[in-house]
Amino acid sequence: MRIILLTIVCALSLFSLSAQRHQSRAQTLTIAQEVEKLKEKHPDGDVIQANREVEISFHNKKGEVFAKEYSLLETVSVTQDAEGLFIEFYDENSEVAILEADGGRTADNYYTSNGIFHSDARVRSISADYKGFGDRKTFELEKTYNDLRYLTTVYFSNEYPAERASITLFIPEWMEVEVKEFNFDGHKISKFIEEDKNGGKIIEYVMTNAPTLEKEDGLLGVSHYFPNLLLICKKANLDGIKIKYFEDLDGLYAWYHSLVEKSGNNTEELIPIVNDLTKDAKSEEEKIKNIYYWVQQKIRYIAFEDGIAGFKPAACQDVLSKKYGDCKGMANLTKEMLKIAGVDARLAWLGTNSIAYDYSTPTLSSDNHMICVAMKDNKPTYLDATEGYGKYGEIAQRIQGRQVLIEKEDGYLLEKIPEQPASKNVRKLTQSFSITDEKLKGTSTYEFTGEAKTYMLTNINSTETDMLEDALVYYLSGNTKDCTVKNIEHSDLDNFDDAVKLDYEIQVNNAISVFGEEMFVSLDYNQEYGDYELEEDLKFDYHFSYKKVVDNTIELQVPTGYTVGSMPKNIDIDNEEFTIKLSYTKAGNKIVYKKNIILKEGKISKEQIPTWNTAIKELDESYDDAIILKRS
Repeated sequence: MRIILLTIVCALSLFSLSAQRHQSRAQTLTIAQEVEKLKEKHPDGDVIQANREVEISFHNKKGEVFAKEYSLLETVSVTQDAEGLFIEFYDENSEVAILEADGGRTADNYYTSNGIFHSDARVRSISADYKGFGDRKTFELEKTYNDLRYLTTVYFSNEYPAERASITLFIPEWMEVEVKEFNFDGHKISKFIEEDKNGGKIIEYVMTNAPTLEKEDGLLGVSHYFPNLLLICKKANLDGIKIKYFEDLDGLYAWYHSLVEKSGNNTEELIPIVNDLTKDAKSEEEKIKNIYYWVQQKIRYIAFEDGIAGFKPAACQDVLSKKYGDCKGMANLTKEMLKIAGVDARLAWLGTNSIAYDYSTPTLSSDNHMICVAMKDNKPTYLDATEGYGKYGEIAQRIQGRQVLIEKEDGYLLEKIPEQPASKNVRKLTQSFSITDEKLKGTSTYEFTGEAKTYMLTNINSTETDMLEDALVYYLSGNTKDCTVKNIEHSDLDNFDDAVKLDYEIQVNNAISVFGEEMFVSLDYNQEYGDYELEEDLKFDYHFSYKKVVDNTIELQVPTGYTVGSMPKNIDIDNEEFTIKLSYTKAGNKIVYKKNIILKEGKISKEQIPTWNTAIKELDESYDDAIILKRS
């Protein structure tokens, strides 16, 4: 459920703030004219923003309060055939006008993903073709927020680097707005505050050398890394009339709860389904499992992306009828089905790990996800039906350690979802090989638990085939002729409680080379994390999809007439973030190869990247090395 909400909004300055700042802007425009220097500073870019301005102002019209985000982008091409695409999202609570397209092509479309419309989300765009090196174009947009609750995060950056980026807030004396600054350290950002003549205040931030959003791999979400302002609109005082928005967490929850009450649930169609699912259940836990797994299997998850879709869950009967829903709709359906079964089930709001904020900031940017919670003895069990194939009681990495806001009859509960160790997510491979006709032939057993199982099942169910056997062969062989897989036997893939287990016969065709009296054997076909070095100049930690364990044991029968000449060297690396261990041992007439790779925290911190890369080099050397068997 992860999207970069690009706020491409800037504005012509309406107020003169200080001579110092005008001088700074003039210097920036001079720099912008030196296109060669811009290209040197931004060698990977085709289009550079010499100046990007965002101005936000608050307005009152006959008691209706709204905000305007008025925008200016002054751009220049630094290649001969540059193209630019500038986009702005909006929905039923906002509107966007393009005031200046400078010859670009404009469009206004529903936001879609995989051909599916996402609620009321729309996108306005400007597509621009630049006429050669140094061509300049200026774009202006105006976005209106008709509901101030939806005015939240404002970034200095967008998808193009900016020599100068500014955000200016015009806050009238009748408007109370809290402004929180995030990720300012290490950046050149100046702040100026002035009072206007009517008692309000003007706050301007000016940043030089604003980077592009999400340029590196392995990032969680842009709010963790890039400078931004989080605006918390608390209240407006209009001639003694107070309009409340989100003064505190109580206000945020009250608004969420009011939307839930308007969802229009009708559970009549759910009752026979629930009765059938629970008729043979011997405990409340079994009832919960049966309903939870049914929703996972029968309802297709469609992500309504961060900050775009509304916050009101779809009615449970609508999700049932359509057989698809977003996280809110699936959580609502799960809750209502569990309630019919007599379970204390509740909705819960949270932000996944893609979001830097938590509920200490009562704003719509604090969360992007909804799940169902089953309560027993005042203890929550977290049920995220969007995690297809997820086991009851297991928690996906993306929501571990996150604050969660849970419904309560007389208010709400604020809890923290527990962390789970890497040992929950294991890929365990056991193989036994012999050598026939210069090929490795043998049997394999592959077991998957936790998120390793979830990813594996997602993978085989997303292949372009309706045949399970073909999908499994495709997955296990890597879809290459170098590996042949057949006679697959598998556990019940619809039983989410147990590990997935695959037994199969395997032949590896290119693992052996013979030169004279020596036979070279490459025993590790999978080579997990081979060639997985990270760029040493990464600015941020590198995150994997989840914590994980790779546990492989491979046995090789030494063929008659051969002895072991040499084996690849062992590796034993273990620190607080990862483990990489490889060992080769001789046991009788067999060689036993063991591999254990553990990503303990699901990430490699920036400081550990050199250590990780050294370990990967050792791993690659071992993969490139071979067992040498010598003819007796």
